Amino acid sequence: MRKTLIVLVMVYIFFHALIVSQACSTQLLIAQVPPSPCLASNNVVIYNRTNQKVKFSLCPVEGVWEDYALDSGKIESYESRSPGDGQLRIAIACNGKKLQRSLSPRKRYEIFWDSARKVFDIKETVPR
Repeated sequence: MRKTLIVLVMVYIFFHALIVSQACSTQLLIAQVPPSPCLASNNVVIYNRTNQKVKFSLCPVEGVWEDYALDSGKIESYESRSPGDGQLRIAIACNGKKLQRSLSPRKRYEIFWDSARKVFDIKETVPR
């Protein structure tokens, strides 16, 4: 009986420690991502996940390109002044290559380093 009790206590301690360590690592991951600003009807949010400042240009569907820079780890909201659906275009130049993507309003995006292609890229992220 005493051995069974000792084994049960050891199993409890093991699983409790495992659950606490997983909870702590989850909190650490959540804490590393900055909160997103609120999205207005024609805004896009861009987060720079890289370790350096990234320069890029934004353009409404029928408009003029405007230059921007976003520091490492920062997050900003940009307003689309495009008529209709509010689509924006983004251009990121890196290592002699120019990447262009379409951005939809009321969406969140992150700039990241694509090590396979050796360029900065952008993708939609899940809202938090």
